[in-house]
Amino acid sequence: MSRPIPAMTTISRRHLLGLGAAVGAVSLLPASFRTAMALPPAPGGLKGVEHVVILMQENRSFDHYYGTLQGVCGFADKTVAPTRDGGTVFAQPTSGGGHQLPFLVREARDAGANDIEYIASLPHSWADGGRAWNNGWEDNWIAAKGAATMAAYDRRDLPFQFELADNFTICDHYFCSITAGTSPNRNHLVSGKTGDEPGGVRRAVDNAVYAETHTGYDWPTYQQELQRAGVSWQILQEWDNFTDSNEEYFRPYKELTRRVLSRVPGVWTNMESFYGAVLRADENRRRTLLDQLEAALAQVSPADRELFDRALSRRPAGTLAATFADQVARDALPRVTHLVANSEDCEHPAGSSPIEGSQLVHDLLQAFGDNPAVWRKTVFILTFDEFDGYFDHLLHPVPPRSVSEEWWDGLPTGLGPRVPMLVVSPWTVGGRVNSQVFDHTSVIRLLETWTGVACNQISDWRRSVTGDLAGVLDLAGTPTPSLPPLTRPGPVPPFTSRWKPTPPQQQQLPRQEAGVRPADALPYRLDASYDPGADRLQLTNTGKAAVNVAVLDLNGGGDPLHRVVSGRLVLPLNQTGTSGTTARAGAVREIVVLGPNRFRRDFRTDGTLLVTASSDHGAGLLRVAISNTGETPLTIELTDAATGPGTGTGEVTRIQLGARASITRTIDTCAMHGWYDLIVRAGDNRFWITGHLENGAPSITSPFTPDGRHDVPAARCAPTPSPSATPSPSPGPTTAGPGTPTPTAAPTGTAVPPAPAVKESVGGLANTGRHR
Repeated sequence: MSRPIPAMTTISRRHLLGLGAAVGAVSLLPASFRTAMALPPAPGGLKGVEHVVILMQENRSFDHYYGTLQGVCGFADKTVAPTRDGGTVFAQPTSGGGHQLPFLVREARDAGANDIEYIASLPHSWADGGRAWNNGWEDNWIAAKGAATMAAYDRRDLPFQFELADNFTICDHYFCSITAGTSPNRNHLVSGKTGDEPGGVRRAVDNAVYAETHTGYDWPTYQQELQRAGVSWQILQEWDNFTDSNEEYFRPYKELTRRVLSRVPGVWTNMESFYGAVLRADENRRRTLLDQLEAALAQVSPADRELFDRALSRRPAGTLAATFADQVARDALPRVTHLVANSEDCEHPAGSSPIEGSQLVHDLLQAFGDNPAVWRKTVFILTFDEFDGYFDHLLHPVPPRSVSEEWWDGLPTGLGPRVPMLVVSPWTVGGRVNSQVFDHTSVIRLLETWTGVACNQISDWRRSVTGDLAGVLDLAGTPTPSLPPLTRPGPVPPFTSRWKPTPPQQQQLPRQEAGVRPADALPYRLDASYDPGADRLQLTNTGKAAVNVAVLDLNGGGDPLHRVVSGRLVLPLNQTGTSGTTARAGAVREIVVLGPNRFRRDFRTDGTLLVTASSDHGAGLLRVAISNTGETPLTIELTDAATGPGTGTGEVTRIQLGARASITRTIDTCAMHGWYDLIVRAGDNRFWITGHLENGAPSITSPFTPDGRHDVPAARCAPTPSPSATPSPSPGPTTAGPGTPTPTAAPTGTAVPPAPAVKESVGGLANTGRHR
């Protein structure tokens, strides 16, 4: 749908907010809006928020849109999950026995003959979503979706979307609520769950509700709870709402629709049939239909009229942004507003495009720029309902099978793959990244915290593994300087046809923008250790929020499992069905533990080498205990990605460890802003310890990549004394052997200075002072 296009201005090339992200030759945010960004938010913390506005767009995965954005967990994710064939989830198996990496749409073999704005929609149903998930291994995307699933964009393709992320908080652990299509995901946004179809014959995991004969869902929506509590709300939508307002598919609204439309001449089965006729009609017929609808509404009760106006009323084509702008100008927004885009503006790859969606968002933000007093007290949430069929690499949390309400037909009903989420508000200015786990119900939880109105539909499991979006808001609200004028995104290229990108012949993982970004503090403090003798894991989380971890048993014969960790959890692998077999004495076990924000522990051990990490999050210290349980001395190689030059794997330290001896190293992570990345090797044994220590303060995104390490801002670190490098007491009867580390050459391909200048020694581990 067309909208009036504001006058266009341009600016010169610049850096945004000092983050170092490359941008195009123009800024695409509305000029007045950029001025409003410099204003401090309304005082009072969360009480200063007066309006929450929610726009849920259509069908894009996180990697598909933002996998190349600086700082986020994207294509440079060093901790990407491994696969059973020795690769990673990035390399998806193909039918011919090969593998396919993600690729840029603009580099597709058939890109020259097509427009990158108009790629096609892919399979995205409950059934094919389950096939791609493949019992948690996430290694069947191409078989389920086709090779085009690996297509992605970069900044050149999505300049407006990237500029939003440059200026506001992007959530890179925000998952859709279910590995399925539009309707079940939007059910979670409006009600906190997707329950059963009428009659209870099956779970509502597809789009069956679009059928004209559907009688409506019978559990309450959150908007109904707001209505009962006297909290104002509305749904703004046009005659064409692309069937994206799921509120109208619940029984009270179905019944209200019948009461109203029964008074309109003709046969109308639902709002879609009536407004579809309005949209297709000529001007005279359209006016007649709308007059008849108004006459029908005059005959219903005041309560019915109010509910219709809040939830079911639709507006002329192309007027969503103008209607919203009028309400903002009059300071007439209700407390909660859901915006529903039309089919051309919703970014769905079947009928829309990224640039059309960016124009809509631009015009909505323009309303705040023209009325900064309203901007100061508003949170604008921009997210996507589901991933269409486009690949995302991050394993999504799923419940244990004991949580029956979150399983159906042998598959978990949550969570689904990641989708984009940006929180645009005076409390989220600054281009930060938030890596707490969220899903669509997190939006409701923000509203719960803010309004005090509870939603009883969100499962206990979902509440335990996902956060409240209120945690994204920096309630101190530091304003930023005003920024120069801009231009509106566009123009929209002429439509030609939809196409499915064909991967290029030469494969290369898309390069993610270099550098780090500011990162929000997270409520997780996770650790994991493995006892090979008992074949069990110990998982601990001393953070304020529970955390989902995924456990991959690479040689045990079973499928990945997920557990919620709050406090201490002992997980005996050979008794859970995960490994499938009892661990054999002397056998090499390969266990991988994955958590949010690039937490990873790899345990490859035959039992002769034990490596355990424990974290002092408040002090920023990581203690690594290394034990030789055998009767033969071992040569230990410890690789620290935080030391040495910024390319390669990091500096290598060699430690001679005697039989039945142990040694402890303490790593000060201050210079890396809490980040650590260590590999301990000896023979067939390999342990990888990487992640971030949380001290309650903002930090930066991960500096570690497969190619090396990003430059990082200088950190204020207190001087650390250099203790002696004496070994720990032996755990066995044999006298402890030597434990003093000595620098040595790195493995082939790793650049390490032959004699680094030692700045300090912490527990005997050399620290070169080369942190960047």
